[in-house]
Amino acid sequence: MRHRHRVAAQRAFPESVALLAVCVEAGSGFQAALTQVADNADDILAGQWRRVLADIRLGSSLTEALEALAARLPVAEIQQFSATVVQAQELGLPLAPVLRAQAEHARMARKLRITEAAYRIPVLVLFPLVLCLLPALVAIIVGPAALTIIDELGTF
Repeated sequence: MRHRHRVAAQRAFPESVALLAVCVEAGSGFQAALTQVADNADDILAGQWRRVLADIRLGSSLTEALEALAARLPVAEIQQFSATVVQAQELGLPLAPVLRAQAEHARMARKLRITEAAYRIPVLVLFPLVLCLLPALVAIIVGPAALTIIDELGTF
């Protein structure tokens, strides 16, 4: 999948999982909650949720459908989500706390990516600053002094 689609899926993932957790906490089953999320979202991830539901309707198990989702979207949070939900299903754990923890983890990962990008900005701005602004600044500051030195040397 292209980089742009992966980034769009990464951005939409925390809200999507949070909505999924709210639906499950409200008493919906996982598939009903997934249908609700797929119908109410308007992003690339909604199409992927619809595909998971279509796979389930065509006879795949939830485990197979989520593993196929993780294979289609090579995003770490989505792969971890798929593995965690599959494991919770196998162990018989309630999904609401698992989904809530996944949503919180995805939000923290997004915040970390944004912070990393913010810390990279000064380094990226440094090179254009040095290449474009510094030569002009040196010419303005050193130029008059150089002309004065040339005039003084010419009078000898």
